[in-house]
Amino acid sequence: MVTESTRLFLREITLHDAAFIQQLVNSPKWLLHIGERNIYNAKAAEDYINILLENQQKWGFSLWVFEDKSTQIPMGLCGFLQRDYLPKPDLGYAILPEFENKGFTSEAVQACLNFGKSTLKFKEVYAITSLQNIGSQKVLEKVGFKLQKNFPANKNLENSLVFKLN
Repeated sequence: MVTESTRLFLREITLHDAAFIQQLVNSPKWLLHIGERNIYNAKAAEDYINILLENQQKWGFSLWVFEDKSTQIPMGLCGFLQRDYLPKPDLGYAILPEFENKGFTSEAVQACLNFGKSTLKFKEVYAITSLQNIGSQKVLEKVGFKLQKNFPANKNLENSLVFKLN
């Protein structure tokens, strides 16, 4: 386990999460706001998981699975990525549709941020969301992120908003 909150455990992803990953990355909001990942079978899901595990090994953080404490059912991903076009780590998260609008995403995000500050010693964290993803923007604002109005132009950030938390 990486960290926990009142209702959630956040843990490192494993190859046993392949079916969950396949479901999550093909969910409607993932496809709309994050984009197609071409993960249609267990092998492709395992390849994606291996990338996350490599990030964990290289940086000491990655996207982690968050799951319900009582059922241990995976609900989403939340964690940090190091992108070459951002000066500090990027907070990322996604949740399966059946768990939306119950406060789980905000709870997972807050748990990740607490871990990032206390254990990983992050002083700043960025977050990127699509212009249309109002729900994600609200989550970021709720936990204290501020929209960066004059962030330098970058082709990786077209049609996106950049938020920052100090």
